[in-house]
Amino acid sequence: MAENSAPWVISLNGFSGVGKMTVARALVRSLVNARLIDNHTYMDAAFALFPVGSPEWRTLTATLREKVYDAAEQAEPGATLVFTNVLYDGRDDRDIFEQIARVAQRRGCPLLAVTLTCSREAHRRRLTRRRTPNKLTRWRRMEAILDVFDLLRLDCGDVADLEIDTTEMTADETAARIAAALPYSASTVEG
Repeated sequence: MAENSAPWVISLNGFSGVGKMTVARALVRSLVNARLIDNHTYMDAAFALFPVGSPEWRTLTATLREKVYDAAEQAEPGATLVFTNVLYDGRDDRDIFEQIARVAQRRGCPLLAVTLTCSREAHRRRLTRRRTPNKLTRWRRMEAILDVFDLLRLDCGDVADLEIDTTEMTADETAARIAAALPYSASTVEG
């Protein structure tokens, strides 16, 4: 194993079912001293207690996210943090991204924002194969979301960003592409 030259904060953004969690797990395995903070870390408690989108659900999700992100600031100083989210192009989701940016800033780490996409056919296949509780699996619902919402795209020069079409890529290939985008090639596990 190689030592990390420097820790990073990596934000993976993509629609439900595009493969964020699978890629994030592969990425964490490929990096030395990395931690995964999946959006379901805090959302699953809200899913269990309240109807999705209700005021109670929104309040609990926001409160738990804030607590998890505050704790992430205190994670082991040399650890790279990998966040997953579905962030749409809107004020609320820009605020969530700003929370991740604050984690990076307070940890003194650079931030890499990664947007994961895939073709609609690949997306449909991936989404309908899922069997994980609290995750979207109905293609018609996802198709309606795709027709209405756009993913958050960054328009600021102070955050490194990368967009990857994963249609023809495995999770390990996608993770390797993300790791290669980190300017410190020693940040990956050798072998």
